[in-house]
Amino acid sequence: MAGAGKDQNSGRLPVLDEMLKGLPQEPIPVESVRIGPFLTVVCLGGAQPRTSQTPPRCGLASTLASHEHGRKNLVSQVGTLEDLSAQELAGYLKSSFPLEASVGLAALNAMLPVPPHCFQETPALDMVIEHGRDEPVAVIGHFPFVERLREEAGELHVLELKTIPGDRPAAQAGEILPRCRTVVLTATVLMNGTYHDMLPLCRQPFTAMMGPSTPASPVLWRYGVDVLAGSTVVNPEECLKAVSQGAGYRDLKESVKKWTWKRKT
Repeated sequence: MAGAGKDQNSGRLPVLDEMLKGLPQEPIPVESVRIGPFLTVVCLGGAQPRTSQTPPRCGLASTLASHEHGRKNLVSQVGTLEDLSAQELAGYLKSSFPLEASVGLAALNAMLPVPPHCFQETPALDMVIEHGRDEPVAVIGHFPFVERLREEAGELHVLELKTIPGDRPAAQAGEILPRCRTVVLTATVLMNGTYHDMLPLCRQPFTAMMGPSTPASPVLWRYGVDVLAGSTVVNPEECLKAVSQGAGYRDLKESVKKWTWKRKT
């Protein structure tokens, strides 16, 4: 059974601490930080190992913006982020301020190498459809493939913090997730703190974390995730320019390359 051996964690999960603890100890310089309306990108400086499948180290994350009254800056040390190390920026992932968390996850993703075989793996969506066909499926977050998945699943539940017609409130996750055979998570749960509630509920046979924010971190295997599916920046110059000009993920086109990493069972 695909879900065998999953930890059934509860309470305040240390998943972020574990991912950050596993980063290189030697400070890594930061070359560029761009925060667009839809995506945030962090590019590392210094001499980084490169091959045809591990390009210049840049990390992506969705931009979670929240205009909070009474706070001077939405990001600490704004304007001087390149003066911090990549590890210091990654620490922003634990911030309760959404924009800082976006920078933190992008920095973390820049430092996490993707194994070369992950670029040739079966696409994660195909795995989700295979496991979820004619079965109850839950999707946390709005993905562009929702309608395709709706055609294949026995029943589909889309959970969102900000719902649109057809969605279910995220607060109903405790009721819905335990009875679904397949769950798809957006990595934004790591930024907005909802992973504390969502990951312990992912005890069913198949759980995938998908989207450009997804970290290539095996730490997530221990918290019920079976498949990680994210994107690597392969053309930093084009990516930085596009993000700065308001690009969404689909606008990046040839600037990124998708990967899928399946947990060994």
